[in-house]
Amino acid sequence: MACREHGCQVAGGEALDRLAGFRRDVYRCLWRRAGALFETADAVLTAGRVPSLPYLSLDPAFRRGHGMVYQGLARGRVDEDALRGLLVASRPADWPCVFGIDASTIGRPWAVTSPGREFHHHSCAGHTGSGDPVIKGWAWQWLSQLGFDADSWTAPQDAVQVGRDDAAVVTAAQIMAHAARLRRAGEMRVPLYVMDAGYDEAPVTWELRDHLDRVQILVRVRNDRVMYRHPAVPGPLWLWWAGPGQPDLDLCTHGYLHRFDMEHTWRFAKTALGWHKAALRSPPQFGRWTWVVIIAITQLRLARALAADHRLPWERRHRPGRLTPGRVRRDFARLAALAGTPARAPKPSKAGPGRPKGRRSTPAPRHDVIKKTA
Repeated sequence: MACREHGCQVAGGEALDRLAGFRRDVYRCLWRRAGALFETADAVLTAGRVPSLPYLSLDPAFRRGHGMVYQGLARGRVDEDALRGLLVASRPADWPCVFGIDASTIGRPWAVTSPGREFHHHSCAGHTGSGDPVIKGWAWQWLSQLGFDADSWTAPQDAVQVGRDDAAVVTAAQIMAHAARLRRAGEMRVPLYVMDAGYDEAPVTWELRDHLDRVQILVRVRNDRVMYRHPAVPGPLWLWWAGPGQPDLDLCTHGYLHRFDMEHTWRFAKTALGWHKAALRSPPQFGRWTWVVIIAITQLRLARALAADHRLPWERRHRPGRLTPGRVRRDFARLAALAGTPARAPKPSKAGPGRPKGRRSTPAPRHDVIKKTA
């Protein structure tokens, strides 16, 4: 029994070292306003449900004033290439080499001062208030590693803003860059990238035509596609595969079924971490906020083996190491204290002089919604 307990302590120590090492490496990827950005990620994990960004400053993990939340996202800088490489290096090595790609819409229907808004499809028509499934806003495309266990965990490793006109080009570039990072990290397996019917399989394949010896793609064919022999397609599920050799049908089947796990990750990111509630003006600011959320989700996955289960009386008990992201989050304040923070303490300061007397602010420029070109 003592040996078994000693083995658990060793495993727990290694997991804590990985979490602490990831936190240090993340801090090195933050160039400007690093302390504010890093403590924003910690506050996201320990502040409970986040109604809006200023509430993060009330959490003890955020040792700065409430204005630094917005300053970090507006003036901070993230080394995105280094962070993407870190997320790939921190990926779950025992998971299949299967990655889901999908975009989620961030609705900004009334933000007339926000540039780059487009008309995007929204899966929940009631969200728009008028029942219209099309909403004005931004779309952010995530690339996440998929596990085949019966849980809701994914491992996000990339996020880019995507428009309606250039979706195939951006998706192909995202795949090629991620596959190159995998090879640099020592991954010998050919990665499989899984997409749903919102992607046009032929344009994506064409953009990847010179790289299909090193990557595989799997795309669900829309049910309104007209085939050569059968005009009526609805009924069977058609999947488009392209890659080297012959497809592994078992891998393709499980990969497509687990692509839906990304929906659980987004629901957790939006409802628990407040990803869609950040009232930020520009896409670069929201891009930095998206990286903060992805950093938070990755830390939860690395802390999964360490977290204690603080379950509510009506919740089912889970085995150690099998907690959901929400359950791990409840214990993250204790784990963050054990792992330590690389962020420096804020320097004491006094209030600034404020706006000069007689100066008036000018209205922010208005931006029209970008319409899809013909």
